[in-house]
Amino acid sequence: DNANETTAGGFAGYQFIGAEAGDNAGVSVSSAGDIDGDGIADLLIGAYGADGGGLQSGEAYLLYGADLALADAADGSADGVIDLDNANETTAGGFAGYQFIGTELDDRTGRSVSSAGDVDGDGQADLLIGAYLADGDGSNSGEAYLLYGADLAAADLADGSADGVIDLDNANETTAGGFAGYQFIGTELDDRTGRS
Repeated sequence: DNANETTAGGFAGYQFIGAEAGDNAGVSVSSAGDIDGDGIADLLIGAYGADGGGLQSGEAYLLYGADLALADAADGSADGVIDLDNANETTAGGFAGYQFIGTELDDRTGRSVSSAGDVDGDGQADLLIGAYLADGDGSNSGEAYLLYGADLAAADLADGSADGVIDLDNANETTAGGFAGYQFIGTELDDRTGRS
């Protein structure tokens, strides 16, 4: 409860709160590595009970480490408390982060989140987001999404709007270099791929 206490240099840390009751924000947290290539580590926070893509479709949030103060101030108060609904606030350089939306009712996206390292060898970290109850190949077969850090803007634009919100249905959108990422689908009923 004291993570957001004021110090001489600002705050001792930040407190992240879910956007809605029942989101279960923070059920999974991870370093994202350095997604934006600025030399500062970024954060991933899962909220598998969020309802952005339907009841308990789940969400995950990427917050850029260098832009935490901007995300904090987005609600009009620089108090060390970041409402995850402000993860995709606009900054001078783009967004403070991204919000990833589960694609279907009860997917439970965000139950697991992790840095994937630099899978595509471009020098930027990539992300893994699990949706363990997704029904891609049968009820609760589960899905996992690999998103290339350098291609998040392309995945964001796939729905026609650059708003910092990425529907994970667009994870495998085509970009100039190939795909923005990949969608992995469990092969059998109740595999729960992406649970971790």
